[in-house]
Amino acid sequence: MEARLGIAVKRSRYGVSADEYREGCARAASLCRELGIPLLVIDSEFREHYPAKEELVELVAAAQDVTVAQTVAARHAEAWEFVSAYASALSEYPNFALNLVAGNKLYLSPDEQSKSAREALRQLVSQTRALFSGEVFVGAEGLCELAAELASQHGLIPFLLYDKLFPQEVEICRRAGCESIAVYVPFYVAEEGVDLDLFILQKLGGYLLRRKWVAQKLLDEGIDVEVVRRAVERGEVEKSSLGHAWDVLLECSDYLCACGSLEEVAEKLESVASEGANVVVGYALEETKQQLQLFAKAARES
Repeated sequence: MEARLGIAVKRSRYGVSADEYREGCARAASLCRELGIPLLVIDSEFREHYPAKEELVELVAAAQDVTVAQTVAARHAEAWEFVSAYASALSEYPNFALNLVAGNKLYLSPDEQSKSAREALRQLVSQTRALFSGEVFVGAEGLCELAAELASQHGLIPFLLYDKLFPQEVEICRRAGCESIAVYVPFYVAEEGVDLDLFILQKLGGYLLRRKWVAQKLLDEGIDVEVVRRAVERGEVEKSSLGHAWDVLLECSDYLCACGSLEEVAEKLESVASEGANVVVGYALEETKQQLQLFAKAARES
């Protein structure tokens, strides 16, 4: 696979304290260097997950030839304060990038949720480009046409989710004149003794249900989506608990992740790249060194 490879991480996975967040991101950057993965995307979900600018400078400096892309949600009240602080402190580092997204409502306050996602993202992109000339990704979840427009106007990279609509969204970006397209792909290379179907629903059940087309598929099959959602929230994702919804969700998952044997993951990554993504960012459903090694190997073999 000729596409540029990356790994996405969530700071919330690393614990509950600033020191744990810092150590987790440093480990991830070190593994990227070791494994030859040239891009690390850091997701900050809630306000407390954003790194201080001093921490980010330290991380980017240590990352050397690995580009570190820090995510900022446009609807967070302090979005511009974060962007301006990061951009000012890191403007001289060629391996620092920003990833601007509208912000998932799960991580927003009621006031922040009330903001227009489109206007917030448009404004933050405009402000950012006036200050920062480095690499910038722009999140396309639910806003693909806007992301493509902004990317074309400001020299950004639209960041798509791997999804059933992925081919259509690639075409939207191409029509807008985007030179580069990135995609986020949850992945897991199956290890011995793991029930892969159960693992996928344990790790991705909520993620699947946030896709409107998945909810519609359940409804079309006569399944009560809210009953399924509550079961998933309780962790009751066995076939005995979900019934026919188990089969429907697993069928849908094939459009949303790269999970399976090393060969199957490699085939999926090759498919993603051949459909138009030249930046492929994997999100490890189980973040271990072995999984990152296998992801890099799958990419090389695809």
